[in-house]
Amino acid sequence: SQVRLGALFAAGVKGRVQQDAWEGKRLLRLACEQDEPDAGFHLGQILLQEGDSDGVSRTLTACAKGHPRALFVAAEMYRDGQYQLAKDVPESLRYTKWAAHQGEPQALNNLGNALINGLGVVRDEAKAVRLFRHAAKLEASEGMLNYGLALLRGIGGVKVDYQEALEWAQKSAALGNTLAHQQLPMFFNAAKSPNPPARSLPKSQEEIGRLSGKALRDLLRSEGVDCSDCVEKSELSAKAAVHFLGAREPWDPAPEHTLLLEPPPARLRQQRQQQMHREQQPPPAPASRAAAADVR
Repeated sequence: SQVRLGALFAAGVKGRVQQDAWEGKRLLRLACEQDEPDAGFHLGQILLQEGDSDGVSRTLTACAKGHPRALFVAAEMYRDGQYQLAKDVPESLRYTKWAAHQGEPQALNNLGNALINGLGVVRDEAKAVRLFRHAAKLEASEGMLNYGLALLRGIGGVKVDYQEALEWAQKSAALGNTLAHQQLPMFFNAAKSPNPPARSLPKSQEEIGRLSGKALRDLLRSEGVDCSDCVEKSELSAKAAVHFLGAREPWDPAPEHTLLLEPPPARLRQQRQQQMHREQQPPPAPASRAAAADVR
C-alpha cells in the first residue's frame, strides 16, 4: 500500500530500500487524500522530526480518527509541552485514556502509572494493576516491569507471586528496559524465598476498630477501594465494614457524582467544620412589632 511504501521510503531499510524522504512524504500525502489514518500519523511524525509545525495538525487529525499511536504521541506532546504546544496535563490525561481504550500498550501503562500515583485522577491501585497486566500481555516493557513489581509487593490486592514477578521482570529486561535490568537482582533474591501467606483481612467490627486510620486507609487502597472522600477514622471504618464484612452501604444522595481529582483531607475537614458551624447557628429572631412601628 501507499502508506507502507511511503513509510519505507521515509525511513529507509539498510541494504534494501534507499532512504528518500521526499518520495516517502509524497506517497503518504497521496494516502492522506484517501483518508488513511495511518498515513496521517506517519506523515505527522516525519514532519515533526523535520521541525515542521504541520506535523502537529497531522498528528491531531489522526487522533480525531482514533489512531491509537497518534493518541499516545499527542498525550506525550501535551504532557511535556512539545512542538510549541502549551503544557496541559488534563489534556494529556484525556488523550492517554483515549489511547488506552484503543488498546495502545504504552498508554495502558501510562494510565496505570497515573492511577497508582493519583496523578490527576483518584488513586486506584487495583485498576492500575489491571492496566499493567494488559500492557504486559501486549509486550510493553514498562508494563511488564510494573506488573512484576505489583506481583512482588502484592499491590492492588493481587496475590504475591515471586516466581511470576521474576518472569515478567526478565521479559522486560530482554526487551531492553534498563530499569528492569537494574532491578533483576531484587527479583532474583525474592524468588529464592517461598511466597508469603495470604494477608489476613479483618473479619469483625472489633478487628476493624483496632486498626489505626492510616492502617485502614492503606488496607482499603491495597484492595483497590477508593477512600479519597474519607477524612475521619469513623468514615474509613464504615467503608471497611462495607468492603470486608458486607455491611450495608450508607445511602448516598448523589451516587452518580464524578470525582476526578482527589480532594486534600485538610480542605474537606475545613468544609465540614464550616457546614457544622452554620447548622449550629440559631435562627434569626423575628423583628418585634414595636421595632417595625419605629421604622415606619
